[in-house]
Amino acid sequence: MTLSISKKEPGRILGVRYELLICLALVISTIGVYYQIRGHVPVSYDDEYIIYNQYVKAGTVWESLAWAFRLSGEERTYWKPLAWLSHMLDFQFYGNDFGMHYMTSMLLHILNSLMLFLLLRKMTGELWMSAFVSGLFALHPLNVESVAWLTQRQNVLCTFFFLLTLWAYINYSKRVNIFRYSIVLAAYTLGLMTKPVLVAVPIILIVLDYWPLERIVSRAEETKCDLKTYLLPFSRSVAEKIPLFILAAISIILSFQRMGSHSVDSLITTSETATLIMRIKSVFLSYAGYIVKMIWPQNLSILYPLPGSLPGWWAAAAALFLLTVSALAIYCYRIKPYFIVGWAWYIIFLVPVVCIIQAGFQPVIGDRYAYVSLIGLFVVISWGMGDLLRHMRCSTQGISILVSTILIICFVISWFQVHYWENSFRLFKNAVRVVPGSYLAHNNLALAMVQAGMTDEAEKHYKISLEIKPDYFKAHNNLANLLVSQGMNDEAIFHYKKALIQRPDDWILYNNLGLALMKAGMEKDAVTFLKRALEINQDPRTHYNLGETLIRIGRYKEAIAQFKKVIALKPDFPNALNRMTYARTKEGQNKGTNNR
Repeated sequence: MTLSISKKEPGRILGVRYELLICLALVISTIGVYYQIRGHVPVSYDDEYIIYNQYVKAGTVWESLAWAFRLSGEERTYWKPLAWLSHMLDFQFYGNDFGMHYMTSMLLHILNSLMLFLLLRKMTGELWMSAFVSGLFALHPLNVESVAWLTQRQNVLCTFFFLLTLWAYINYSKRVNIFRYSIVLAAYTLGLMTKPVLVAVPIILIVLDYWPLERIVSRAEETKCDLKTYLLPFSRSVAEKIPLFILAAISIILSFQRMGSHSVDSLITTSETATLIMRIKSVFLSYAGYIVKMIWPQNLSILYPLPGSLPGWWAAAAALFLLTVSALAIYCYRIKPYFIVGWAWYIIFLVPVVCIIQAGFQPVIGDRYAYVSLIGLFVVISWGMGDLLRHMRCSTQGISILVSTILIICFVISWFQVHYWENSFRLFKNAVRVVPGSYLAHNNLALAMVQAGMTDEAEKHYKISLEIKPDYFKAHNNLANLLVSQGMNDEAIFHYKKALIQRPDDWILYNNLGLALMKAGMEKDAVTFLKRALEINQDPRTHYNLGETLIRIGRYKEAIAQFKKVIALKPDFPNALNRMTYARTKEGQNKGTNNR
């Protein structure tokens, strides 16, 4: 049977349109891969900023909404109020049933896949090529991280708003008016309020004006056009996007303001993070690395290291490959417009995450960063395969078998990849297997092992983490916490002090060190460090620890004052009232003894 791709006469099977059948196949196959996340739990890598965030857990109350939209904070994150709002709604409707939180991400991924198919079909008129791109997007293993990681809700949600922006823009391009343009602006604003990585969208829209929208010059007229003929419609296209560029600039400013002073520090490349040369190498290796992982999606991990130890010729080879492909895309821009558009889409969308300026300690590759950018490569592959197979005059049956085989392989690999995200133990055990030299992977695997009661194995991985990076303060702190729980206070004190060398203003480290000193019988030293912690942050737990320490050395009046502060800060703090009563009793006994 010949498959119809006519724009005027949609193909049907048993009276059902192909479009509907493709959409149904996308939904069923995506659910088949991702439904297992219903039984997953949050992982111990950034998810804690969601599941332990009191504002997020409170739901959509005014105080939480004000927090989400505020322009300053200590979270060291960019401005993303709608991402926070989506998590608030999850808690409001599902509470701590985190399986349903994951279902929300899966639903958004399904909607994104459907919208991508319908958008490509609408823009190009090509049914099966659009379906193949959408199938790759829905099922490719590189996209698992964005769906199966709760923290990356922002990724699937901002992509939803991005595709909504594209839909509105296509409608606007067919009938230009202010109302339709205002819808484009509104959808784009929602996307930026979810994740500012969409700052590249105005440039993408200009690229799409060339193909497939053909708003700059039509394919029929292009062979007769020279450079001057392009300039006027191109300049109009750019001018048309000025409001969008302004919104993008505002989003960048708001994100910097939200991050505060951290934004300046995190953008400075230092010897402790990555040298400038290393960052330049990372740019080329990142672009080439995503392509390799797209073609051969094996050994995927939540963590990938910066390529400090990689030989320079790797980066040189990657640079040569990228320049060659770019030159080829430019050379074929007239006869194969999808090539330069798809390649430009890929390059442009990755710019915010592989730039030379370092936004924190980002890895050279993160699967989540490829979620939107790979759509461009999928377009190149799909349309390129279509051209090649038509040139080779392959049968419809042969094409169907090839495409189905590719999608089935993606389905199977993705199903197993989702399995790694079941919990922290599986996730970081896989990370240690893939990247055995990652100090972060060993530290986080150890955390998961502690939660599972595997304390001996956890201690081993903490020490491996410190062997790889001796100044990693989190591993020092976490190992010290484990040692305290085992009664090895002297060794714990050593590691807390090591951590404080790297983080001299961290109140948690001062609190933990004070507690270890108290348990080691060095109460006077403990008081000093606990008071230092309170100078930095008035936390009720530190007040409680200080109160307990003061009781031990008989300073009951001061202890009472500390417990009062605990109750003032957190009235339901466990055992605070009982300990204050005990301190008052002891204080009364002392006064009675003194009076006699």
